[in-house]
Amino acid sequence: MACRWQPWPSTSRPTRLAGLELPCLVMAGGASPAWMRASAAEVARAIPRSRYVVLPGQTHQAAPQLLAEQLLEFLAPVSVSEG
Repeated sequence: MACRWQPWPSTSRPTRLAGLELPCLVMAGGASPAWMRASAAEVARAIPRSRYVVLPGQTHQAAPQLLAEQLLEFLAPVSVSEG
């Protein structure tokens, strides 16, 4: 039996994600299946301080260099503020 992804109804988004207080980076590959991109976008919408990034042309197995670039950009403000 195949498992089919169903988007979370907007009225029942997981409240645990909404309770996250730290910044979160949510990434998806632009060449990943639509359901994966939609899932990642929905997770990002549920987390108050999240940033959603689509990596153009990438699948779920994104190139390490592209991941590193996004992580460095995301973490840079933390490194600067921490001194």
